[in-house]
Amino acid sequence: KRSSIDTVILGFTHHTLSSYNEMKFSDPEWSSEMFRRSYFIGDPLEIQERVEVNRIEYAKVYFRNVCVYPNLKHDTWVGEYKRSKGGDVSDPETVIARRYYHGGEQTQLSEFNMQFLDSITALCNRSNIELLLVGCPLSKGYLNQIPDEFKNAYDLRVKELNSNGIRVIDFTQAGFNDSLFINPDHLNAAGSDKLMEELRAVIYHNTM
Repeated sequence: KRSSIDTVILGFTHHTLSSYNEMKFSDPEWSSEMFRRSYFIGDPLEIQERVEVNRIEYAKVYFRNVCVYPNLKHDTWVGEYKRSKGGDVSDPETVIARRYYHGGEQTQLSEFNMQFLDSITALCNRSNIELLLVGCPLSKGYLNQIPDEFKNAYDLRVKELNSNGIRVIDFTQAGFNDSLFINPDHLNAAGSDKLMEELRAVIYHNTM
């Protein structure tokens, strides 16, 4: 028997507003990886009017996984979480460059991502599911280097979402110690445990 879903928790932070992920669908190095992650979910060619798609690379990935070496289990990412200890936050510049810049230019704010968020919000409303958006903690060095345009846009979007009845639980400036990160913008196992404790307190006891 399938369990009913009453709550969806979705990550939402500054890089959610960046168009860098859209560029991965056409990037020679990234497109193959993106299609391996998503070929079974939907046809990326359906979005090519709004996002440039490497059609040849998509065809290769799909043909290989469905025809040449058929996967019996397409959602191979399920259950693959591994707890990571330690970490290194000494190079936020590299992560900032990847998430907010492309070809030396700052990426644009992503209307495409926000349209997807609006679609998720509408689906949750129709299905009587509570949607919680969570801004996960960021290391201080990384947070300080996020371009102002994205900081301002994020703050504005959080206010808009809250005013529309979508709860945003923002831990991006929670000030977690650097020892709790595996890299500048991802928590390690200890950091994840701490976040879950604080998130549970907020959800069940409304402490934020």
